Amino acid sequence: MKKLSAFLLIAMLLLAIFACDTSVAIPNPPLILGEKYLTDLDYEQALLQFDQAISIEPKNPRGYLGKADALLHLEQKDEAATALSDGARATRGKIRTALQEAQAKAEESIVDGYIGLSAAYDKLGWRDIALVLLKRVCEKLPEEKKLKEALEKLRGTSESTQSTLSSVNESTTPEYRNYPWREGDEIQEYDAEGRPLKIKYDMGDSDEIRLLTWREDGTLAQVKSMYYEKSGALINYNIMVYDAKGLGTREDLYDADDTLWGYNIYQDNSRLEYKPDGTPR
Repeated sequence: MKKLSAFLLIAMLLLAIFACDTSVAIPNPPLILGEKYLTDLDYEQALLQFDQAISIEPKNPRGYLGKADALLHLEQKDEAATALSDGARATRGKIRTALQEAQAKAEESIVDGYIGLSAAYDKLGWRDIALVLLKRVCEKLPEEKKLKEALEKLRGTSESTQSTLSSVNESTTPEYRNYPWREGDEIQEYDAEGRPLKIKYDMGDSDEIRLLTWREDGTLAQVKSMYYEKSGALINYNIMVYDAKGLGTREDLYDADDTLWGYNIYQDNSRLEYKPDGTPR
């Protein structure tokens, strides 16, 4: 009980911090709690929290995936498939496809449902959650060979991806050819093709979080770099647009309150600095 109370306090503090900074999305406390209950193997409470999370963010796939996870642990296979079907109807694009594929697996069996959920998490960029899920169910069902195989396969894919990223500066693969990598980059989220979507860089007295957007041909289109104090408060951020050759073309500079205070234009290996009104800085 004390452990849960402490977690509730942390969730409330996080909500208060983000509420003071309108440039950062406010987290979904029931989603945080639901995932915590899964870790604690309290599936009934997790189910209640995920229902609340879905009502707050009906297009967030993690609510439906978490709900299906809890239902599978409660041996409610059909209800888990229904939850994923509801999520597919509420979403679009690759999220819908991932949820539909997980739904089909859940309809087969509970074990296949777990494998389908982990695959969906992985495809949507949350490989760390997929690994945690498979480790948890392998401990619960150590005799299930398919679960162990799925876990080993995901571990191998993760190690292979990390190996690729560690030498990406020498790589010519189109997925990564125009991203400016730095030593110390920590990849936190990937897309379905294994490309990084969210990167953290520890700057010592502050942190940088970068959100990446990729083109269909695998080249980087845009990076939003947000700079935070160690307390979590946003300092400022910028948005850099890249061309297909990996060259930055324009960088917009914002204060924490979303005020544009300047922009830079890059051409001929030079940077031209401007004020918001277009006059030189």
